[in-house]
Amino acid sequence: RYVSLKLGVDPDTLRVTDDGIVRYVVVATSPSGNVNASYEGIRCQTGQVKVYARHGATGSWRAIEDPQWKPLRDNQPSLHALAIAHQGVCDGRAPSSRSASAIIANLKRPMLDDK
Repeated sequence: RYVSLKLGVDPDTLRVTDDGIVRYVVVATSPSGNVNASYEGIRCQTGQVKVYARHGATGSWRAIEDPQWKPLRDNQPSLHALAIAHQGVCDGRAPSSRSASAIIANLKRPMLDDK
């Protein structure tokens, strides 16, 4: 609630790989109009996220050298991946579906957090 960025998953980019990794592009816009994006993957089985590439002010994609899996819960300041995992990508330690369209439907109707 204290973040001024607006985030969204590009539904055309969401894929579930054969090894159960959910890959997607997340787009962030700031109040000043800056737009950034990153190509990421969530591995529900281990509760981890990996950033493969970033897109920003240069207008082109930049691959991350030697991308590493990081825990979803400790991925500061990028806790958006944890929210994406909880809101529709993961069902426990597995993708919520093998179907990208089903995951996108989940993300469009996120669960409310009672905390």
